[in-house]
Amino acid sequence: MRIRSNIPRTADVDCPNCGATHLKVALQVDEGGAYYKIDSTPCNQDGCHKRLCSTCSQFRCSDCLLTFCEEHLDVEYSGFKLCSVCARPRAEEYEEACA
Repeated sequence: MRIRSNIPRTADVDCPNCGATHLKVALQVDEGGAYYKIDSTPCNQDGCHKRLCSTCSQFRCSDCLLTFCEEHLDVEYSGFKLCSVCARPRAEEYEEACA
């Protein structure tokens, strides 16, 4: 695919989630056209459509090891961070142990 010469090969691009500026992001070209794409990871919470750049507030669940945006952090204790899906069975185990 041929790129028009007036489109810059790199550009500074802001993350739509956290607003961080990523410098000199390379121009990507495919059948849909030309665009600038920041390296990102999807939030693994069902229904959340955020793509997280390296500076977005995020965490890796200590149980399932998936990445989530900070708003889906359900439990944080002694360095362990759990997403809502992993926190439910842990809470049930704790309740049974205390009964």
